[in-house]
Amino acid sequence: MSVSFQPVVARYVKITTSDNGARFDEVEIFGPEGSDAKTSYVAAVAIADVNGNLSPEIAALLKLPDGQPRVIIKDSDTKEFIARMDFGNPNQTPKGVTGLLDITGNGAPEVAVLLTRSDGVSVVQMRDSKTGEWIDGMRFFCPYWETRAITSQDLDLDGVSEISVLATNAEGKVTTKIKDSISKETVNWIWFPNSTK
Repeated sequence: MSVSFQPVVARYVKITTSDNGARFDEVEIFGPEGSDAKTSYVAAVAIADVNGNLSPEIAALLKLPDGQPRVIIKDSDTKEFIARMDFGNPNQTPKGVTGLLDITGNGAPEVAVLLTRSDGVSVVQMRDSKTGEWIDGMRFFCPYWETRAITSQDLDLDGVSEISVLATNAEGKVTTKIKDSISKETVNWIWFPNSTK
């Protein structure tokens, strides 16, 4: 089964699943009309099943009216609310969200959020998708780099997700730094063609 998503309007995430056919659905992320009218949608990602019904979940990253970054997780099949968790603080800018393989041992995936602090340093914070429990955080780039995207995958097949963050700078350089989600060690850098050429 493959799952893709795209924002439809600020209140919904459109989910497309395919498994010998297609299902198109909209999962309401923000609650009843008008309840979070000033909340801005930042990003969303499909993560592994949290509630045990064998259906992936959708983790949506929001920025609340007071600036607080928040992730809301809903089931992609039943649309059931699963979890809500805050990341960082209102002075940090949320840039992206990704799912990680289970770190805590409770069988649920973890959620990682890319944030830019008020001093320009980019960090990734991780929480358990089932309990919301704080796991860890790590720095990725200094203020010289502007982060653009976050993703994760078990690149070396050791059962631990690696986190990749894409960043650019004023000179047009483009790079992805890859770190191990547990050891926080830098595993690799991948440079991309200069964006100004």
